[in-house]
Amino acid sequence: MFSQVSKNIQCTYRVLTVFDFNEETKKNGLSEKVLLTNPLEYTLQINDDKSIYFENDNLFDESEIMSLKIRRILSSNNIKNVYTDLKKNKIKENIDAFDEDFTVLKKLSDNNWIITNETKKIDQYDCIKAILKTQNLNRAGTEETLETIAYFAPKIPLRFGPLYYNGLPGLVIQVEEKSKIIQLTKILFLEVSKKIEEPKDGLKIFSSLIDFEKHVKSMRNSNQ
Repeated sequence: MFSQVSKNIQCTYRVLTVFDFNEETKKNGLSEKVLLTNPLEYTLQINDDKSIYFENDNLFDESEIMSLKIRRILSSNNIKNVYTDLKKNKIKENIDAFDEDFTVLKKLSDNNWIITNETKKIDQYDCIKAILKTQNLNRAGTEETLETIAYFAPKIPLRFGPLYYNGLPGLVIQVEEKSKIIQLTKILFLEVSKKIEEPKDGLKIFSSLIDFEKHVKSMRNSNQ
């Protein structure tokens, strides 16, 4: 079915937070209000060797703005967009923090995936499990290793996925992080390609996510 996949496609992903899949968090009134709103939804636009990932923020009306903010906080989402260029081995995250834009530049090859022998059927897609270990800054300000699981479909030979989860030998169908799950909900194969422009750099550029997190922690402390 996907043997001759177009390299111009548009994917839609939804982000489920702990409010959506953890029974313990569904017992308070706040979670009930959040559950009445739509999950956050994102578009992944792919054109040949480039992609861009961004939020579809038109799903919420004015009365749901607070729930939107809560969902963003729960999903640790302050990312405006993520741009990937396979040929240049480049991933660029544009992030909003304290009403300013910042950029994190990474190499695609830094995603050291561990591809397992485990398989899983997700909707109609036959997927293979892969694991990525990254260094992050926890709330206490110390570094910790986080493990992310991704399920990719080798029959859709596109090396892209949501956020910065790129470089696997197949389109990423689902990502499982510590506090959220990112699921593919729709694929559109486009007859006419959409040109993808590289977003502008933010106010300050960082070479790793952990350097950015340390900068944000410093800014937060200085504002207290």
